[in-house]
Amino acid sequence: MRYYLNVILSILLISGSLDAAENFEVEKNIKKEIQVTAANTYTNEKQEGNSAIKAKDFVIKEGAELRVYGDGIEKAKNVRGIYVEGKNRFSPKMEIQKGAKVFVDITSNTEEESLSTQELDRSIGGFKNRPVEGMYVKHMSKAFEIRKGGELNIKTYDNQLLKAQKKVSEGKKADEEHDETDLFHQLLRKSAALSMGAALVNSGTINIESSGIGIKNGDYEDKKMDFKEGSETNIKAGLIAIGAGKSKVTFEKGSKANLISGAYGLIAKQAEFKEGSKVRAMGKYALGNYDYKGNGDKYIFEKGSEIDLFANEAGLYALNLGGSAKVYARGKNIVETCNTRERSEGFTFEKGSILEGNIKNSYDAHLIMEEGVKLFVNNQMEAKMDFKGELYAGPREVYEEIERKSYAETAEEMDATAGASVLLLGKLKEQQIDTLGGATPYRNPSSNNYYTVDVNREKANTTKESMLNLENAKLHLRVGGTFSEDSKQNDMLLFSKRARVKGKAEMILHPTNISGIQRNMVFHLLEEEKKNGSTEYDLEKLSLNLPDTELGPLVFTREDKKLADKYIISLRDTGKLSKSAISSMNFARDSYEWNKKELQEIQQKIFVKKDVEVGENFWILSSRENFTNKETRRKWKENNLYAGYDHTFGPRLSLGFFVGKSTGGMNSTAQGVYIQKDFDSFYMGTLVKRTAIKQEKKRNHSSDISFMIGHQWNNKSNVYTDNRLMITRGHMSSHQYTEGNGMITQREKFNYVDGEFRSRIGYGFNSGSIFAEVGLGKHILGKQRILWNGKVQEELKHDGLDKKIGVGGEWKFRQHKIDMKISKEYSRYYKSDIKMSFGYSYKF
Repeated sequence: MRYYLNVILSILLISGSLDAAENFEVEKNIKKEIQVTAANTYTNEKQEGNSAIKAKDFVIKEGAELRVYGDGIEKAKNVRGIYVEGKNRFSPKMEIQKGAKVFVDITSNTEEESLSTQELDRSIGGFKNRPVEGMYVKHMSKAFEIRKGGELNIKTYDNQLLKAQKKVSEGKKADEEHDETDLFHQLLRKSAALSMGAALVNSGTINIESSGIGIKNGDYEDKKMDFKEGSETNIKAGLIAIGAGKSKVTFEKGSKANLISGAYGLIAKQAEFKEGSKVRAMGKYALGNYDYKGNGDKYIFEKGSEIDLFANEAGLYALNLGGSAKVYARGKNIVETCNTRERSEGFTFEKGSILEGNIKNSYDAHLIMEEGVKLFVNNQMEAKMDFKGELYAGPREVYEEIERKSYAETAEEMDATAGASVLLLGKLKEQQIDTLGGATPYRNPSSNNYYTVDVNREKANTTKESMLNLENAKLHLRVGGTFSEDSKQNDMLLFSKRARVKGKAEMILHPTNISGIQRNMVFHLLEEEKKNGSTEYDLEKLSLNLPDTELGPLVFTREDKKLADKYIISLRDTGKLSKSAISSMNFARDSYEWNKKELQEIQQKIFVKKDVEVGENFWILSSRENFTNKETRRKWKENNLYAGYDHTFGPRLSLGFFVGKSTGGMNSTAQGVYIQKDFDSFYMGTLVKRTAIKQEKKRNHSSDISFMIGHQWNNKSNVYTDNRLMITRGHMSSHQYTEGNGMITQREKFNYVDGEFRSRIGYGFNSGSIFAEVGLGKHILGKQRILWNGKVQEELKHDGLDKKIGVGGEWKFRQHKIDMKISKEYSRYYKSDIKMSFGYSYKF
């Protein structure tokens, strides 16, 4: 019977409030619902008043479920769902047990007019009265506990629209002037989901959404909040996720928290983040306090803790930091107005941290960046830093290929609209932050300009020095052509007269807008202002590894200048061509060489002395040659396959055509016509060829016309000689393309004249002959020019003699003829392997 009673869930609906009782309990596996109306109010927050539930002991037992709801309450003032006061001083029961769930969901449509005129209290409580409060828990010493497997879910929305805030003095923000009509203070008097007058221990799950404050504990110094191992805390709040300005908050090992807010993710007088804890915070200030006093709130992190900060203004704000953590932070500032005064060892960003934003006004903070930390800074660094990681000038997007949403898009994805001091949830999303007079969401820095990072920017109101101690750090800057909206040519680190720098670093330059690189460019990378009363500069002593750097077509080298008022480390043009430029030049040479070899092979096949008066001839040519560019070590494997036909008219005049292709690294197709006239011992001919060449993604074409005169001598014996001289007038088209690094390369059109002489000695017999031959080739006229980025020009040389040797033979059988040859070429620019040629002819 007990088993069946436990599994049968009874539902009780109770309208109005419950009278105060010694205990409020929901038994195992029982569901209970309580309705909240406009009558369920309190006069003093610390007293029960007429809350919908008024309890001394509050216990939701295993498997039980409590729902407290009220929708669309009009003229709401101090409407509350649950009030818990453990009046048993020593052994009260205030807990949500394993498997139990509490749901509080209260919304108001309008609020009582007096709420907007009440006096401001500077505590987290802000105002004495507010439209809606989900739950209030009070006890002198006992904690309210959500046990492992238990859930507390609270939603409190004030759906009445906000008023546009007044314009404030230039240079100030509304919440800094404490004007009660601004957006910050309008939300400060909005709903509170969970108000604590007792300690809080969460071992289970807390889910909260609130138009104003998520968890509030603003008046008690001894009421701690402890988030235990395995707990999950998820809060979305219009203003403050957790407000514990006078108490301590601890995130234990294995705990997880997501604190999303418009202004502050977490406010606490003290906060501890244990090893293995993971906290994500979002807001105008992710972690910090608007009420900055003394050294600021004390936040201590144990090694191995993780925090993920997403901030409109600052990730860590007005804090006294200590310990170490792995930090992922993104915002306008990573650290602002922080110090490490109470912890001499400072605060360490552990290996793997990724930080995107400035470090501002934190002169009394000692920050340590371990090896493996990445810091992306847009314009400010103001702190004492020991830096072993990687420092980037500019946003992360310009250095890494990442796709992600902007701050505003990410905030909206979290069911929120972000502003400078407010984040509106739920039905309030119909209002726009700009029409309310609030600051617009933080916008990601542009990728289309360069950044100057001021290290300890000179200010009139400070004399404090900063120190950047580089310990084998890496400094990343971009250099290159200008952007359309920016006249700068590179990122830069600028050290003011109150900034110190020392140590050892490596400079890593990232070529950008390479199409804008020209000769005689100079890039100022590091600059240090003269210190008062000193003639020495820190940059003189800095151990900086800055090797020669290739930017587009040119090589740049380091140049140091010590001037009267500054010291500059720059990069200047050496006048030398880069490997990329040399490679593109040789690509052009390779294309020319490919075409020349192809042409010469065809010439050798078709220009032979005819031995018939009248006839027709069909032929095929196949050859293979591997050749390597000596400068680039690029190897090409040219495979030719051509076929042709010619007809010999009387007296010994022949006319023919051919088509074919070459493959093996490049691809080319060619076609042409030729004519030859034979005399007794002399013969001459002309060939016209057009070739389309594809070299990777580069395309151009060539047109060639060759003139040949040859002489054959045999003196009616078996020994013969055959000598040929060929002159070629050719043209290669211009072609422009963009290299993978962004460099624009243009091969200008190239007109040339080449010559070749070949001499063959052979021995003939009835069915064929064998022979040996030598040859010389020479580029006679023509200059090939390469242009980079429309400004940098270089002439490509093709001088030197090409020397050839070879042996071969031919065999005839009736109308068939087969010829074979092996040869080798020696040239200034190329190393060639043995070339194999095979031909076949059929006469009819």
